[in-house]
Amino acid sequence: MKSHLDPMAPPIPLWPWLLMTLILLAINEVGHRWIARRNPRPPDSPSTAQEEFLALDRCPTCLHDLMHVASDPADGCTVCPECGGAWRLPAR
Repeated sequence: MKSHLDPMAPPIPLWPWLLMTLILLAINEVGHRWIARRNPRPPDSPSTAQEEFLALDRCPTCLHDLMHVASDPADGCTVCPECGGAWRLPAR
């Protein structure tokens, strides 16, 4: 009986594994592009999570409520009392 660690055994080819990996990556990429094409983001909606949190008067860093925090009149930024992040909130 031959052992699988036999030095005289032929090497296992790697190309089937590489080919399978490339095929799976291609299927994944096609799927992501298909989903992105079917569900486009409306042009007037926020493009980042940061803008979405700021639109909800939340600090994007720590999610602290910024609704009742006054903005600095010098630069227009609202400083989060929780983490110290300075943000320009959208007009209310």
